[in-house]
Amino acid sequence: MSNVIDLLPLQRRPCSYGQDPLAAFAAISARVARIGDMPMESKEDMQQAILLLGLSNVHARRLITGIADGDTRSRLIAHSERIGELVEIARRKAAAL
Repeated sequence: MSNVIDLLPLQRRPCSYGQDPLAAFAAISARVARIGDMPMESKEDMQQAILLLGLSNVHARRLITGIADGDTRSRLIAHSERIGELVEIARRKAAAL
């Protein structure tokens, strides 16, 4: 049985690159908040939520690289790396269920 993940909610939003970075980060935050409203009734539901969290983190990291202030950029990259580590831990734990 293959896993199919519905990414339509991500595809309906226009690409945020080239737009106001604050608006792009707000869109990422809203997307992450919607993940909390998703049903978590099965292992596949959890895996889908974890995947979407990981994709949101990758999107945020790409936006972070465009921040001109080096201190802010470094601090946010460190946060993003930690989020990536937590997503990987969640992925492994979900796979073990």
